[in-house]
Amino acid sequence: MNYFSHNPLNRYSEIRADEARLESLWHDEKVRVLIVLNNLNLLTQNAKEAALLSGAEAAGLAQVASIKVYLGSEGEVPYFALGFAAEQEEELTSLLSAGYALHDIRKVALHLSKEHGALLAYARGLVYWNLHHQYCENCASPTVSHEAGHVRYCTNEACKRHHIPRTDTAVIVLIAEGNACLLGRQQVWPTGMFAVVAGFLEPGETLEQAVAREAMEETGVSLQSVTYHSSQPWPFPGSIMVGFKAVAANRAIQVDNKELEDARWFTRDEIKEGLQHSTLLLPPQFSIAFELIRDWFDAEEGYKLQDLL
Repeated sequence: MNYFSHNPLNRYSEIRADEARLESLWHDEKVRVLIVLNNLNLLTQNAKEAALLSGAEAAGLAQVASIKVYLGSEGEVPYFALGFAAEQEEELTSLLSAGYALHDIRKVALHLSKEHGALLAYARGLVYWNLHHQYCENCASPTVSHEAGHVRYCTNEACKRHHIPRTDTAVIVLIAEGNACLLGRQQVWPTGMFAVVAGFLEPGETLEQAVAREAMEETGVSLQSVTYHSSQPWPFPGSIMVGFKAVAANRAIQVDNKELEDARWFTRDEIKEGLQHSTLLLPPQFSIAFELIRDWFDAEEGYKLQDLL
């Protein structure tokens, strides 16, 4: 499975509306609590593990947190997350002084176990959604958290809209033709970085249609076939990356400079040479973009991408 996919928790969605049950879980001596400050997670100082606080350590913080969410349980161990708005960082001073640290988990993902990475991403995504949906998108009235942080209710009696976390679907595709794959780069990326084609699903569109459209829009390349590869949660802030492999009908490229700065066909030897001479950068190793490239690269005998990194 891809990074951020190894969530060890049973989410127990059926108990989210049971406030008495949730209160019992919160006071369970085995409870573990994660801390999220807007889009940052609290980790151990070496950034190799999630900071999993005990109930006693988190009791005071729960009184000042902007949001408390029940994430689920691993066996008999319940997990909660406390969320703080960006301007509340001073509430975490004692934890930061005690050796914990706040991190964007995308920058430290490879130092974390896959289980901790998935747990932290889940907590981050749910907290971030709550913090940024405190007003009803229908009538602009304040919303309040319900069902353990998984639903927000509009407080306007004339509206009463229920809001749930939305996941935006994005497609991402490794396009190959013969002995080469198609990689593109955006102008804002670091010098030498190339990645696979990606974009968001549009209304009334199938995933396969989105893949073909994004390939044509960004590179002018038409596709002969599209097959599913895998998916990856990407709560930064709230997406799911749906990965595909595709075979191009030809190698004719016409770059749309609104989307990409450049797009090229790379053979395995060209990728190898670029990595060895530091003229080519690939996406982060925890991303599905990297997994798509690696699967294609490693498919030919004698080539192993990991050996080049």
